[in-house]
Amino acid sequence: MASDGKLSKGDAHPKSVSLEASPSAHFDGKGDVIPMYRSCPALLYFDWMFRFWVYFDTPAHWISWYACAGFFFGGMCFIVGSFCSIAPEIYSTAVVGNCMGDAYDWTVTFAYLLGNCLWFVATSFQIVESLNPGYDQKVAEWESGGRMGPKPKYLWFGLPLTSLAWWGAVSYTVGVALYIGAAVATIINDCPDTLLGTYVYLWLIDYFYLVAGVLFFLSGVAYCMWDISMWLFPAILCPFNRKHATSLQWWALWLYFYGGVGYAIGGIQLYWYSPINTVETLDQYNIITGFGFGGGSICFFLGAALLLSRQSRNRCRPSYAMTASRLDPTMHTGSAYMEPTNGANKV
Repeated sequence: MASDGKLSKGDAHPKSVSLEASPSAHFDGKGDVIPMYRSCPALLYFDWMFRFWVYFDTPAHWISWYACAGFFFGGMCFIVGSFCSIAPEIYSTAVVGNCMGDAYDWTVTFAYLLGNCLWFVATSFQIVESLNPGYDQKVAEWESGGRMGPKPKYLWFGLPLTSLAWWGAVSYTVGVALYIGAAVATIINDCPDTLLGTYVYLWLIDYFYLVAGVLFFLSGVAYCMWDISMWLFPAILCPFNRKHATSLQWWALWLYFYGGVGYAIGGIQLYWYSPINTVETLDQYNIITGFGFGGGSICFFLGAALLLSRQSRNRCRPSYAMTASRLDPTMHTGSAYMEPTNGANKV
């Protein structure tokens, strides 16, 4: 332990909510990987799936796991729904008014609704995460300092209006809520006794998709500006230095940003193809839908996979967690190991 009482690299510390990457009983102190993955280190990146229960040891950790896993599994639903919606074998079966009685209703409408529900839980947890930047490091320092004073509190509610991470999470959550509303309206419109009028359909579905897509784009902007660069461009073009090029979080945020771009494009083209603005052909609609919603869904899916792999790597390889110049492995996008003011230390 350092002379100032703070935790140094290599110091042992008790099992707690301190550093997620500390494998406690799962690490024997030899090598740099826990024993079960030494024969095939690549498998440790899937530890979040193989041993998901070990990520539920503290509120900070299971909140982070759910925030990533919700986007991962929700992204799978959207990939299925997006590409099924433009498959001739699927959209040719669509019949309005048969109460979820065709293949399109289940492979597209239901897939969208399920994916949105998973994302709503994930984005709600992102809001909680944004209230607790650097929480694990604070607890680690409190423990290594002899547990003097009150233990740092994990906040569940708050309004940090100056935090870009909080605004990004809120924007995602509102956007997902609009997508859920649009999915429910689509199901209601599929029942013969509850067919929606043209302008009601326009507002509850097309406008909701349009606004939600814009909110997703703004969320990606907020997270990139908060976690990588206030100038934005270093975060959305290409890695500008070696730290960014080797950072799983940088690539995850990059994918989230372009996922938001794809959803914004999808929302705009859906408005163009609405009952009062049919300014494109079905082929054009299918191409843009595949590029926008399909491509955006793949970006969110891959971004969440990288964040989950990052959690796994730092839990199974202690050398990553015990280095204070790296991002906090327990946190999702927007929740850094160091405080936001210490951005120069991020990787």
